[in-house]
Amino acid sequence: MSNETAIYSRGRTYYVEGVGILFDHSTTVPTDGTADYAPGCIFQKTDGTADACLYINQGTLGSCSFKALDIGTILATNIPIVDTAAYFTATNLETVLAELGELLLNAAGANAGVGPSTALWADCPVLEMTLDPTIGIHYFNDYVERLGGGQQSLTGTSTNEISDWIQTEITSGLTERSEVAGGVLRVSSEAHASANDGLTVMYRATPFIPADGKTIWFEARVAMTNIDAAAGAEDQFFVGLCDVITSALPAGVIDDTVDKVGFFHHDGSITATLSFITEDGDTEEITASAATALVTGDFVKLGFKIEMVGAAETITPYVNGVAGTPHVTEASLPVGVGMGICFAAVSEGTTTALLDIDWVRVAQLK
Repeated sequence: MSNETAIYSRGRTYYVEGVGILFDHSTTVPTDGTADYAPGCIFQKTDGTADACLYINQGTLGSCSFKALDIGTILATNIPIVDTAAYFTATNLETVLAELGELLLNAAGANAGVGPSTALWADCPVLEMTLDPTIGIHYFNDYVERLGGGQQSLTGTSTNEISDWIQTEITSGLTERSEVAGGVLRVSSEAHASANDGLTVMYRATPFIPADGKTIWFEARVAMTNIDAAAGAEDQFFVGLCDVITSALPAGVIDDTVDKVGFFHHDGSITATLSFITEDGDTEEITASAATALVTGDFVKLGFKIEMVGAAETITPYVNGVAGTPHVTEASLPVGVGMGICFAAVSEGTTTALLDIDWVRVAQLK
């Protein structure tokens, strides 16, 4: 077989014997099925425009199939791409990079998934905060280790310090890492003696300080016991941020004196629901049934976003990534007060209250 190159047909077609036509040009694209065009043959349509002027044979030597090379319109503002696998919704390089950036910076999961909710974290520059602490602070704990390095069993009425955490029990309490895949922090009213006995666990530091222009994001994935029990038999819980506090649920009702933002269920709450509270000193705003249809043992993602821009102050609750009714009553929105992560599990008296935290994530712009 010869590899000599020859001019074939009016000096416009390049042909290699045994291989086929390599290059061709005309005003008419060869009809599919035509023989003698080598796979990969380039055809230039001399009167074509835009994406209809350059073609490549994606067929065989015996049966050609010329397809246009879609290069798009190259502009100063973007470089078009072809994404036949549909990995991205974008159609040019810049917007694809923006999509990648959103995925990386938010590091968020689907609203209904196990990870952080997309809707809540969509505008939080998590990766930027991680790489540059001058942008903001970011805290994430997946509880793959026991809180404070080991199981803590509490008895009596006292305050116990565990590493960076402070926990206060009424009669009794226990924190431990539940032995499940990935790790779960369990806050328990273990060894309780009567109704309203239980445990409040609070991060010792209070680094999250609501301030103008300094958005705060919070979310935790939790499961609770007896949340759907008969009225009067449900256990009591708190999940959120607050100023230093000894008990989030004193005497079985939500504390009404300490600055806080969070979800709670207390004595008298509607079965299978959580309320949402914002409080500044002794002024509070509560949305009853902010989370509904809860089931004992089922995980739910509870979150909120604190936004303060000038005189406009808004705190919006999120349940499984779905935004609820914002709190906008200025007097009830904590401003300029440091708050830390707080969890509480209090028994109604007949069973052990258990609050399982799969993970918690908090971020704030600086």
